[in-house]
Amino acid sequence: MAYFYLSDRPEKAKWLTRDEADTLSGLLAEEKPAGRAGHGLSIWKQLADRNVVLLALVYFCLCNTINANATWIPTIVRSVLQTHTLSFVGLVTAVPAAFAFVLMPLWAISSDRKQERTWHVVAALGMAAIGWQLVVFAPQPELRLLGLGFTTAGAYCATSVFWTLPQTLLSETARPAGIAAINAFGLLGSAFSPAAIGFLRDLTGNFSAGLMFITALLVVAMVLVLAVSRARPVIAAAQAFAAPVAEVRK
Repeated sequence: MAYFYLSDRPEKAKWLTRDEADTLSGLLAEEKPAGRAGHGLSIWKQLADRNVVLLALVYFCLCNTINANATWIPTIVRSVLQTHTLSFVGLVTAVPAAFAFVLMPLWAISSDRKQERTWHVVAALGMAAIGWQLVVFAPQPELRLLGLGFTTAGAYCATSVFWTLPQTLLSETARPAGIAAINAFGLLGSAFSPAAIGFLRDLTGNFSAGLMFITALLVVAMVLVLAVSRARPVIAAAQAFAAPVAEVRK
């Protein structure tokens, strides 16, 4: 339905007037940066780029912790509270989500105002990792529940800023395929996480080993994001060199 219903450009949108379509087209043209990462390369070469592969791995790690939240938080809350009252467990389980609901837009606003992406993603991943460590090691139930708030908010704050990174690495033509490839590979973590944590829980008798595994993936994701950010100045330099050459050729 989306393929037939949605329009890919303002001028093709039947629900817009001609003036509205022209205005939107002008705004979109103004927002386009002068240089394009990967300009002149084929879509397949851009998809095989080292940084795109690294971002796919980052999203895989991130999806692991998001799904650990979705799948295991009620069980973790139940074990922390030592209660079998499902209604109370449900209420407490909603608290980390409320924490994320408040912090996520503030995190994105901060990233936009400062025009900084890398450290906002890294810091959010670090917040999620610290949260899992509190869940595993904190002696007080209140601190363990606070850890769940940290890990939920950190995961979703990282996601909100993460998707700005592919735009700096892919040309406009390659972005749909690149974002789809990163998303498809990352979502494999959705299937991997519950199985891995469940296996480690059965093996050890508790959640600690599985949550340490998720923490390790978050640390790996932080390192990979920093590795991608180190490559971006090289791309910018290549674009700066390519622009005068293109002018000379014209």
